[in-house]
Amino acid sequence: MRGNLFIVGSAASGTGKSEGVKPIILPLKSFEGRPAFILQRDHLSELVSKKRRGEKRLGTLERDLSRKNCKNAILDENAALEEHKALIAELVEIDKSWSR
Repeated sequence: MRGNLFIVGSAASGTGKSEGVKPIILPLKSFEGRPAFILQRDHLSELVSKKRRGEKRLGTLERDLSRKNCKNAILDENAALEEHKALIAELVEIDKSWSR
C-alpha cells in the first residue's frame, strides 16, 4: 500500500503530522529553492552584462556627441541623443532592480 500526501491534511490536530511528513517533505523543499537561485544567478549575470555593455556604449555616444564639429562626428545627432536617453533609462532600471 502506498501513502498519499493529501490524506495527511485530514489527520487530527496533534497526531504528529508534521514529524511524520518531514522526511517526505524535506527533499521537496530543498529542490523547491534551487530553481529560484539558478534563475536569480542567471538573471544577475544577464543584468551585469547588459549594464557593462550599456555603460561602454554610453561612453562612446557621449564622446561622439561632444565632437559635433569634428570630421569624425556622428551622422545623426538626434538619433544619438535618443539612444543616449534610452540607455540612461535602461541603466537606471537595472540599478533599481538590484535594490529590490
